[in-house]
Amino acid sequence: MINKIFQNFFRILAIAAFATVGMLNIIVAPAGSVILLVDKTSGLQKPYLKPGYHWNWTGFVPKKWKLYTLDMAPPPVTVSYVYYLPYSEYLTEPEKYAYHISIKVQFELTDSSIDFFWRLFDEDINRYTKHIEEILKLHLQTVMLDGLNSGNSIDETDAYLRTYFIQNRGVETSWNDIFPGLNLKFVRYEVIQLESPDKERYANQVKDINLIIQAEKDSVIQNIVTQSRLFETNLLNQADIDKAEKFSQLIKDNPAILEYYKIEKINPQATIYITPQDLYGNFRNLPTKKLTTPNGNTAPSTTNANGDHGVLPSFESGQQ
Repeated sequence: MINKIFQNFFRILAIAAFATVGMLNIIVAPAGSVILLVDKTSGLQKPYLKPGYHWNWTGFVPKKWKLYTLDMAPPPVTVSYVYYLPYSEYLTEPEKYAYHISIKVQFELTDSSIDFFWRLFDEDINRYTKHIEEILKLHLQTVMLDGLNSGNSIDETDAYLRTYFIQNRGVETSWNDIFPGLNLKFVRYEVIQLESPDKERYANQVKDINLIIQAEKDSVIQNIVTQSRLFETNLLNQADIDKAEKFSQLIKDNPAILEYYKIEKINPQATIYITPQDLYGNFRNLPTKKLTTPNGNTAPSTTNANGDHGVLPSFESGQQ
């Protein structure tokens, strides 16, 4: 009886283990998508896993696979481009003096386009939508430049843009030229916005534009002069600060220099000798004489508080 109970228990345990292993090795790809299977050693596996259930043996290796799910029919991509007419930056509401183009594009991925995006972005493959947006925006810029070169007036450029985007369905007919080698499947596109500036209003606004531009230039020049003077003043102020700091440190390191400046202020023609007190010993017992300047004035005493002569003045002429 007990043996039979153990047999049933192990049978149930074995079934549960097999079921767990099976569940760990079954991959479900959602409808409308593909799964990219990347082995940690051998890289991207092919073919890609289409919608449905797939058995994938892991071999009991932890994190053996990385899975990346891609929608084969991603959401539509919307791109816009604005081209401002010359001098619009000098006018109020410059957006009214610009061409506005905005389109929405629907496409689908193919296996070859997935190959391309994987080579381009590797494990960051979901960046492919940003790449498509950049290509479409570059195409809008190219078409805008072609429109500007098609004539010399706003009406002619407007006619070119409407013919390309609306009548000829240019994005659709040029799809493979826009995305060479990608093999994206075109589905549809629509023009969300296609506006041109009002030529009469623009002409009225820019008729005195030279005066506006000159005033702007004068303002810029004046600002440059002001900033230059301010910069020069800051440099001079900083030079004065640096000089004061150095002079303060010099006096701190050599207090006897103050005596030099006292003598220099009294007689700028005086020749000053600054000597260390220990060079000749103590000057306290040296005989002193009353010194006079070349103008007959008495020179200041150079005896310090201790009776030492730290600073010895002499004059190019005069009595000593």
